[in-house]
Amino acid sequence: MKQTDFSQPSFKKNLFKIKKKVEQKWGPLTLKNSRFIFFFVTFILIIWFTLGTVFQDTIPHKKGKNISPVRVRVLKSEAIEKTTYYTLQGTLNALNKVTLRAETAGTVIGIINPKGEHLSRNETILKLSIDSRFSKLKEAQALVSQRELEYKNAKKLSSKKFRSKTDVASAKSKLEGAQAVLEQIQVEIKDTEIQAPFDGQVDKRYVELGDYVKIGDPLVDYVDLDVLLGVVHVAEKDIRLIKINALCQIDCNGVNRTGKVTFISSIADPQTRTYQVEFTINNKDHKIPDGITAAVKIPIETSMAHLFSPAAIAMNDQGIPGIKTVDDDNKVLFHKINILNHDATGIWVRDLPNKIRIITVGQFFVRTGDTVTPIDIKLKNKNQDKNVTDTSSH
Repeated sequence: MKQTDFSQPSFKKNLFKIKKKVEQKWGPLTLKNSRFIFFFVTFILIIWFTLGTVFQDTIPHKKGKNISPVRVRVLKSEAIEKTTYYTLQGTLNALNKVTLRAETAGTVIGIINPKGEHLSRNETILKLSIDSRFSKLKEAQALVSQRELEYKNAKKLSSKKFRSKTDVASAKSKLEGAQAVLEQIQVEIKDTEIQAPFDGQVDKRYVELGDYVKIGDPLVDYVDLDVLLGVVHVAEKDIRLIKINALCQIDCNGVNRTGKVTFISSIADPQTRTYQVEFTINNKDHKIPDGITAAVKIPIETSMAHLFSPAAIAMNDQGIPGIKTVDDDNKVLFHKINILNHDATGIWVRDLPNKIRIITVGQFFVRTGDTVTPIDIKLKNKNQDKNVTDTSSH
């Protein structure tokens, strides 16, 4: 029902006409007849408003012009390849790390290379005293020479039937015993030089110049940081998602590396019910130290997805969340959404057509099947790099 606007000039004009007619019939308005006139005018106004409303509602309206389609803003989007990552914390340790121990007793007489200096394989780190080993070496060499001569003569006499085969075997046994003693002395002398087992560096030294060490005493911790071994523990419900040789991304306090999964345990830890997963990463610049914690992202799925703001999400008549798009005929379509991931730039949604026009403004004022007037928009700094890290991972 249409309401009467008392401020319109037509209303004031009609009211003035009524007042003039009343004064012509009953004379000028005075206090004496004002009460009667007040009720009479009120009655006339009520009748006039009522009849005006009734007749206005019954007058057929002329057919107006077609209503113009609703204008909406749309974002042209094309699906790109998006990788979803399984993110968890892990530890990084040097793949090659050993504690070198004394294999012979002696006094430390030389520290050849200090801690932290890069060494090549077989370079000398420490030297121990040889003591009486040179004398034992000469004695063993002389004994070997004697046993070789005895064995040679025994074989010669045996061939002429002057010695038995038992004598030959005894001479050979004594020779081999002498050779074993010689080799033992030579190994002991070699063990007085502590050498690098592989390319790397001394990380910690347990002895100082002049210290006496016994067999088995720790001398240095030796490490190679060129390759690191990472370890993570994956829940039993997710272990099936991890694949051997998968390339993982490592973030270690701002230092980023790419690694490869090399091992997946087949036996769960009985305490935590998790499986150990190992991966290796290149660290030739030695920017990542041994034993540090890092964020590890392992790819588990790659699919085609669209990136847009979550503000574009709307509900259909059944209350199902989705997005509204515009087809080539400017008709509104509704698509259910399957959110793959979300990050600081928006949400990643899969299972949508490869190319779509998403309604980002006005989606709440249109329904499926409506014809709209789309206005294209462009997002500034829209990030659709397929290597965008899953910041909202599992």
